[in-house]
Amino acid sequence: MDKLPAGIRKKFLKKKAATATGTSDDSTSSTPTTLRSGTETQISTPATSATPEIPFPLSNLEDCLACNSPCTDEEQASYPSYILKSVDRELPLMGSVKPYGRHLLISTGKADWVHSIDEEDGSVAQGLFRALYESKYGGRKRDGEARIMMSNTSFAPSRIGSGKTEVVVMPEWKIVRNVSVDTSQQFVKRYIDASEEGKESVLSDEVLPFHSVVLICSHGKRDKRCGVTARYLVKAFESGLRRRDIYRSFDDTRTEAQGGVKGGGTVIGTLSHVGGHKFAGNVIIYRRRTRSMEELHEKLKNVLLTNAENPEDADKVSETVKDDVQAEGIWLGRVEPKHVEAIIEEVILKGKVFKELYRGGLPSKYAGLDF
Repeated sequence: MDKLPAGIRKKFLKKKAATATGTSDDSTSSTPTTLRSGTETQISTPATSATPEIPFPLSNLEDCLACNSPCTDEEQASYPSYILKSVDRELPLMGSVKPYGRHLLISTGKADWVHSIDEEDGSVAQGLFRALYESKYGGRKRDGEARIMMSNTSFAPSRIGSGKTEVVVMPEWKIVRNVSVDTSQQFVKRYIDASEEGKESVLSDEVLPFHSVVLICSHGKRDKRCGVTARYLVKAFESGLRRRDIYRSFDDTRTEAQGGVKGGGTVIGTLSHVGGHKFAGNVIIYRRRTRSMEELHEKLKNVLLTNAENPEDADKVSETVKDDVQAEGIWLGRVEPKHVEAIIEEVILKGKVFKELYRGGLPSKYAGLDF
């Protein structure tokens, strides 16, 4: 792209911008926009909360950056000049995320990986990829299905060296334990294809106890920009979250009732290539959504009653309550440490986005409902 003649590049950028942002006349329309974000249904975006292209309420980045709240040294830091110069600031961010329906986040305990994670022999990533797509290993073609993303993360496996690890499944907001190369087929059958065949295995799952998950691309072997920017962003996010007492480690799976962080807290990790290194730093924020608290409490009552009066149905009701938890995903690009304070306040805590940093996302089917 950078090697194209200036005239052709200019025309391409103009066409790309028009496609991604639409015309100014339509920017205040409240007409529902079809969202191609995996399995989500069409969501109407009110004119008062966001433009039709962004299915999340908007916040003003300039106002946030102009606030008088003091930032820490980590949040005031700047990337090296060679990194800043290499970030593409001409191509539009919005629409730069390919639609997807699921995101599998594999705990590896590392912050960098081989160029293509599914080609690393003996890795869980390779096992899951084969179980998904290669017939020799039980996989199949998935034409017409929502795209499945798969990433390695820096979250450490609970049993290091055992060959088993944890995989977080979004948007289901689940963490699946005992995933290995040997159990990859069972994982796919049970958690991707919803097959009864995969239920007879050592795999177990539970709902993540966190309020939100911050993932920062750190895949330096794919592109140096993300390898460098991630180091700055991790420090900035940790600093900002600790000051608010909402920072949480990934291995702290206590619920609030068990002494976990009030409200669930936020965990930070890095992940492998997600596309768009030219937009470094790249950040994905998953937020926990439920239906309304009234509905959830009513279902919890039903669980307690069922456990007492009809134990054999308890599992069914518990599973129904689990379905009330889902993730919404917000992808940000060109993120710098100076943006972190605003991102914590507006994106993580309020679910709003800045159009200047917004790449795309996975809207929750519960969007617009109180939680």
